[in-house]
Amino acid sequence: MLISILIVRENVAFAEPVSQVIEGKSWNERSWEERVYKSKYEDRYTFKHGKPYTLDPWTWGYTKEFADRFRMPEKWIEPELKGALAVAWRMTTLGNTLCGLGGKEDSCKKPLNCQLDVYYDNKINIPWIRPEVIRENRVPDLSSNMYLEIPPAKWPPEVQSSPTGGGLQFGKFNQGVSLVVNFDREFQPGIGFISWMFNGVCPPKNLGAEKVITTFTDPEDAQKYSRGEIAKKDVRILHTIEFPEGFIKRARDVYEIQNQPNNEFSDKLIQESLKSRK
Repeated sequence: MLISILIVRENVAFAEPVSQVIEGKSWNERSWEERVYKSKYEDRYTFKHGKPYTLDPWTWGYTKEFADRFRMPEKWIEPELKGALAVAWRMTTLGNTLCGLGGKEDSCKKPLNCQLDVYYDNKINIPWIRPEVIRENRVPDLSSNMYLEIPPAKWPPEVQSSPTGGGLQFGKFNQGVSLVVNFDREFQPGIGFISWMFNGVCPPKNLGAEKVITTFTDPEDAQKYSRGEIAKKDVRILHTIEFPEGFIKRARDVYEIQNQPNNEFSDKLIQESLKSRK
């Protein structure tokens, strides 16, 4: 499952502190249990021991309590994070290849999407459409059934159990569309988890004095607004997450680099279109 849960997995409610005995052992001297459950993040996901390691593709921001619980590095502690315990962002190649662009059959754009994970105190009021559903995995494009002709579902869809909220907002602006692709309301004792994908969770730039937030709205109000029965200002907000500026800037730096193939492909299409008009 290609989500940030891979990085913070634990089989116990709270991680035990790493003992001096384990710290004094080399990686080869540690048992499997010590490597997986009793070592620090730096031991598993960096080149600290000069051994092959799994590269963490996520940009992180979290509270000190979250860092202590899951043995995460202190350098990504964000005191300005509000309404969540931790946030993680990355670019992912999950998605479909779009072809036929520019009038050419083999002109294809490879998938490259933004993904945002949020870990939250599960005592807060997240407005779930189907409260009885505890966890669900709907990461797109992992199944062949997307290529089948399936009749559209009624609103809300039978499989739609995710919360009414998500997507990054700054000031009056939304980044775009985002969809919940995975969630676990009981990920760990006291902690829930939600994951979104697509351009609605791409990090904005040129923020100025604006705060970047995610809001969760009342489900009934959200439906009334979609039908034009009430104004947007009348939609009740039940919970807000405020993202630290430092986290957004770090995510934006990664985005600028990793989104370069998309920019180059778009520029190529524009140039080819201009040439065809001459």
